Amino acid sequence: TERIQQSTPEKVYTFADLKMSADSGVGIKNYSDALNNIFREYSLQYSIVEIFERFLGDGNTVDVAVLADLDPIIKQFDGKIAALLKIGVPKSLATTHLNFINAMQRVLENLKAIKLYETDTIAALSAITQYPENSAGLEAASINLATMLSEKLEN
Repeated sequence: TERIQQSTPEKVYTFADLKMSADSGVGIKNYSDALNNIFREYSLQYSIVEIFERFLGDGNTVDVAVLADLDPIIKQFDGKIAALLKIGVPKSLATTHLNFINAMQRVLENLKAIKLYETDTIAALSAITQYPENSAGLEAASINLATMLSEKLEN
């Protein structure tokens, strides 16, 4: 029961993990270009919700084999986080950038834990329970980053 309640992420990135860049028009434009390249390179090809629906099936039995479909998504999340940690981040966007990375990390950890369904059912069920909140947090962090970046580019 204690492990189901646990929602502390395994990894939390800090400002020390970021590569800071100039908070100038050029720095913000370079950051925007780098983000666009990352999103182009790591665009999701699969629906996580659809995979969960196939996994849960009729509600009485699960199809564990379907969880293998999470592998390319996990790989993309890992790659996207690694790429986001390598780009220069203007100081004025650092907190928003960090929030976005950490939101991605929480979803990534959920996906990895869900894959453990056969060997650690409690961790997997906990991750399934946490996923909707963490997914919504990632969506909010993404919107916040896009909004802040758009405002910076307009100035």
